[in-house]
Amino acid sequence: MGRFFLALLLAGGGLGCSNSIPIYDECRDVRQCEGFADGCYVIQGALGSQSNMCSRRCTSDLDCPRGFSGQRGACYEAVGNLWPICYERCISDFDCPDNLICEGVVESIVPGLALDRADAICLPP
Repeated sequence: MGRFFLALLLAGGGLGCSNSIPIYDECRDVRQCEGFADGCYVIQGALGSQSNMCSRRCTSDLDCPRGFSGQRGACYEAVGNLWPICYERCISDFDCPDNLICEGVVESIVPGLALDRADAICLPP
């Protein structure tokens, strides 16, 4: 029986070791994340709560794949990250993965000037 169980584990890729977490979903380690993601990044909500999310580095929105909502992701440099990463865009909380809520964000290219874009992305509550 021991050999049969080991053969099943090897054929199935092991237990809990598959890359099954989609981009923009909660993670603990990058090895859990599906293909588009290049990391399991810490993200922070407006009130300081934190979560980890499968995502990828980006230089523009065009680098961000479509997520659960069907919309192309948004590229933002957020608190706690050293570079911009992709976030799930949303219109309401229903567009976000479990444990995340839809939050409005604003970004100005030059601090103190008029806003260049307004958006909403999924963040921890």
